[in-house]
Amino acid sequence: MKRIRRNTLRHRRVSGQAMIACLAVLAFVTAIIGPISMGLLLEARVTRNREDKLTTFYLARSGLEVGARLLLVDDRSSDALSDGWSSGAAELSKIELDDGSYSIMYRQPDTGERRYGIVDEERKLNINTADRGTIRALDPAFTEEIAKAIISRREKRPFASIQEIFELPGVPPDLLSKPTEELPGGIEGLLTVFGDGKVNVNTAPLHVLKCLEPLTAQQAELLVARRYGQDGEAGTADDAAFADLAEVRQFLLMNDETFARLAPLLTISSDYFTITATGRLTSTAVSTSELREVVRRGEDGLLVLRFEQLR
Repeated sequence: MKRIRRNTLRHRRVSGQAMIACLAVLAFVTAIIGPISMGLLLEARVTRNREDKLTTFYLARSGLEVGARLLLVDDRSSDALSDGWSSGAAELSKIELDDGSYSIMYRQPDTGERRYGIVDEERKLNINTADRGTIRALDPAFTEEIAKAIISRREKRPFASIQEIFELPGVPPDLLSKPTEELPGGIEGLLTVFGDGKVNVNTAPLHVLKCLEPLTAQQAELLVARRYGQDGEAGTADDAAFADLAEVRQFLLMNDETFARLAPLLTISSDYFTITATGRLTSTAVSTSELREVVRRGEDGLLVLRFEQLR
């Protein structure tokens, strides 16, 4: 009996030691594998996020290509808000592609609302060519000092982007983005550095047309009302764009002397455009990519002047 009891005790002791050893090994393995597993999970998540971002990038890239095609097939003799590249055509709205979608949009400067379409840069005021009075007339935020600083700077080196305005002394940080009652989206959408300085009378916002001397505010309003047609909305079937500048003169009943001052400031067609495309995944709203291209349209096709990945 004593021998059996001793063997039992010895067996229990050995089993306990074995169990302690197993637990120690298990704890050791867990301590090693735990961080490794966590690292693998994080790495998998990072890889998946990268794949999602790459997918949305190419979805947005598809949007840029579609926008470019719309510009290439468009009639270059005149450009208006009712054209396919601007009127919110089906190709510009949310287009599903496999596991995601793209859309081509811009923000309207007069309302701040987002709209499907492409922006022609010649609807804007060119800060590299506009005179001091025109710059000041665009918005009260352009003080005499800021207007002089803009002209002084561009005489040395033309502005390559609107954001370079902030390199000038005395320019407030919210100069371009500050909303007003007339311009909820700020004045950034009214300014450009592209083109020869002529403003497209068929696409320019009222705010831009009003600052072009010798146009009066009333004449600018008449031009916009004529463009929009009976429904008063841009980009609809009853829009009535101007076919040439002679038609503008006739519509305004402007004399030769006054029109001779206005004509060099206007055009009816545009060569410079900004396409902004957003790519999204269907499975998640978290991952998006937004790309922007500024292009010049000519007889030989489109030339990309600037490419940006906004997000």
